[in-house]
Amino acid sequence: MEIKRVVVGPLLTNCYILISGNEAVVIDPGAEPEKILKEIEGKKLNYIILTHYHWDHTLAVPKIKEKTQAKILIHKEEKDFITFQPDQFLDGGEEIRIGNEYLKIIHTPGHTKGSICILGENFIFTGDTLFEDGVGRTDLPGGSEKDLKESLKKLENVIKFKMKIYPGHGDPFEKKMNSSWKKYLGEGEKIVFEFSLAKKYLAFLRFQWMGYSFFLLFVSLFCLKSNSLFFKLFGYLFLFISFLFFLISLWMPWYLRKSNQFALTNKRFLAKRGFLNISLTSIPYSKITDISVTQNFWEKALFNCGKISIDTAGSPGPELVLEKIENPFFIKTKIDELSSKDNE
Repeated sequence: MEIKRVVVGPLLTNCYILISGNEAVVIDPGAEPEKILKEIEGKKLNYIILTHYHWDHTLAVPKIKEKTQAKILIHKEEKDFITFQPDQFLDGGEEIRIGNEYLKIIHTPGHTKGSICILGENFIFTGDTLFEDGVGRTDLPGGSEKDLKESLKKLENVIKFKMKIYPGHGDPFEKKMNSSWKKYLGEGEKIVFEFSLAKKYLAFLRFQWMGYSFFLLFVSLFCLKSNSLFFKLFGYLFLFISFLFFLISLWMPWYLRKSNQFALTNKRFLAKRGFLNISLTSIPYSKITDISVTQNFWEKALFNCGKISIDTAGSPGPELVLEKIENPFFIKTKIDELSSKDNE
């Protein structure tokens, strides 16, 4: 997909033009419609997608609509703030097709009620939600600091390392490396890929412990209704244990993910384990003799995770075994690829 950036208007708004084959999409035409239309000559403009309602992102919409008859898309929460008629109100989660590729709509309220980000293959358009040096303001109508914080948390899971980010103002940029790895890297070394335990597995653990918690809560309430002192004492005990299990359900997935961090650099494999007392394992690709992946039926069907075993020269058994790793076959392929480059 070809992405063109056209800076328009007095506030230097980024209007983006996406082209796939003979089809095009315009994102945030904030001014200077002639300038934008010139960039899509000879192409069929299917959609005008608006990340939010502010005038510096929408001013050229009526003129471009008149010339191209493209469909105007904006989130439904913006309907009280606009003066033009969209063709479709978005909910978030929709997939917009352009040529043979798809863009996914992500609702990210905060800057405005109906702010959206638009996710593509290893790139994302963030409107005025996220910039390289900060985030969008929340003091205009429809803005909410609380919503913005929640949206930024959502984007942390969506925006991967090295993903290209196209903001509503300012230069495009890439997501930088997790700073927690910097102190472990040598000269000329860089992070290629980061991963951890499978998110679906961690979510399962959370629901499992919540299930234990609610079951004991039900038992405790049943016991507390009894007239027997013996049953009442057990009721209070079960109530206390239920509360502990609920805390575990919130804490355990976060702790497991934070204490099991892995990274592939251009030179070696790094495994960082522990939370307060961190243990670092470093394996140069040149030392790896074999990588095996095992995955049972339930791991594949429910969690898309598995076990990765790494053998090294001189080691009687696997030097490193990683359990419940997300996309294990992809990780193996990535290590094999980096090992081949390192041995060239």
